[in-house]
Amino acid sequence: MRSFYRPPLAVLVLLTIVSFFLILVVTAYVYERDQIHRQLIQEHSQRLDKSLARLQYVAAETELHGGSHRLKTEVSLASTDLQVLVLLLLDKQHVIKHANYLVWRGSVADSFIDGYQAKLHQEAIEQQSSILQVNPLRKSIQAYYPIFHSKKNPKIDLIYLEFDLTPVMLTADSELRERYLWFWGLAATLGMGFMGLLYLWVIRPLNQLSAQLKGYIAAGSSACQKPVSMRPIAWSCSEVAQLQSAMHENLEQKQKLQQKLQDYEYRWFYAVESSGNGIWDWNIITGAVYFSNRWKEMLGFQQHEINDDFQEWESRVHPDDKEAVMLKLQAYISGTHTEFESIHRLKHKLGHYIWVMDRGMLVEWDCEGRPERIIGTHTDMTELMAAKEQPQ
Repeated sequence: MRSFYRPPLAVLVLLTIVSFFLILVVTAYVYERDQIHRQLIQEHSQRLDKSLARLQYVAAETELHGGSHRLKTEVSLASTDLQVLVLLLLDKQHVIKHANYLVWRGSVADSFIDGYQAKLHQEAIEQQSSILQVNPLRKSIQAYYPIFHSKKNPKIDLIYLEFDLTPVMLTADSELRERYLWFWGLAATLGMGFMGLLYLWVIRPLNQLSAQLKGYIAAGSSACQKPVSMRPIAWSCSEVAQLQSAMHENLEQKQKLQQKLQDYEYRWFYAVESSGNGIWDWNIITGAVYFSNRWKEMLGFQQHEINDDFQEWESRVHPDDKEAVMLKLQAYISGTHTEFESIHRLKHKLGHYIWVMDRGMLVEWDCEGRPERIIGTHTDMTELMAAKEQPQ
């Protein structure tokens, strides 16, 4: 039979629980982190919307009434927020009129500011509505706010702002990790406790039960077989105790049946041997044959001088009788004849032949109904055959 690696139950349970635990932790962490990020984006988008609405109003007023002092003040205040990466006030040609960094003033935003998109600038102006989007690569919020005014050629056409989400996301991720370390550390401790109880109440008792069963099998193969005795297993669940009880009953019953069978075999052997007959037991599949001591004595051999092999018998059949004997045996095995009985000659150890009456009976078949085992007897017919051959 092909052998496969079978890991212990404790290892399988541990790997299953650890794998499930890790999958649960990772899935829950990723889901909660994404939920927190969405919430942060929503909160900061609402806050930016309010701030930009105010700046939008100031820019529109500046366009109407002139004077850019208040607008510069508002831009300076907005620039104090370190998370504001870019704050630009642009005209229709995308030229920077005001910015949170003075060096950017007068430059064209398309070719100078990373993340800025002239296409969205134009779209916000045409639709006269703000555009707020999240850039996942830059981890930032980008806003395009058009200036509402009545002038045909305004100096300021749009407000562009990019807000950095990286610091707030890192802070949120750090807090989430700390919370998960504490919570899942507690869960891991409880899981280890559960594993300990599982080992104590289930796995260890099963191992002890297996060891007891192996001990019984080893004892059963010895010459002196003791009565079945299985020690109660401490700290085991009721199912293991029931299993042990059922196994104990089954083994006791098996031992009693084996003892009865052994007694029957002893009586049968004694009866046959006492009648002077030899016994043979042939396994047709393997070719192994058991020859009793009396069978060997008929041919003048000691117990150790003949092997347990079919050829030991076949090679000793007289050449003139062999074909007929083998035909009778094959006919019985194939079912053509209902019994096997043959009188033939077998070669003695000293070289002469003795007459025997050979009887056999099928006692076992395989799962497909094919004959597997025959048990038979040898009766010494030499004197009887010699008497028949003497003249009257």
